[in-house]
Amino acid sequence: MVLEPQSVDLIMTSPPFGLVRKKDYGNRDADKYVKWFKAFGDLFQKLLKPQGSLVIDIGGAWIPGQPTRSLYHYELLIMLCRECGFHLAQDFFWWNPAKLPTPAEWVNIRRIRVKDAINCVWWLSPTPRGRMAA
Repeated sequence: MVLEPQSVDLIMTSPPFGLVRKKDYGNRDADKYVKWFKAFGDLFQKLLKPQGSLVIDIGGAWIPGQPTRSLYHYELLIMLCRECGFHLAQDFFWWNPAKLPTPAEWVNIRRIRVKDAINCVWWLSPTPRGRMAA
């Protein structure tokens, strides 16, 4: 089935996160993630109706060997808005208390960082007036 341009009301996705370690499902490295996702952003923009919505659930990553976080997911959001033409309607945080306390070196062993227990959830729209039916 081929989807027509501007025929989709909602795209909701939780793509593979840009992690430090490779997973069996084929995630991209955080430093290459934004470039990889650009083609999806362009496609989503083409498929969504003007009042449509793109909702992305995405987790963060740590910089290898450092107790500091990668900015890849924020860079993704900026790219989607600046290069793909999306508008950020609203941002949410999904709290997952069952998330494992990683990276172990900084959270469990040295205890200089707290457990990362949230994912960012971004609601974007092709136009400033995107909406969702209640």
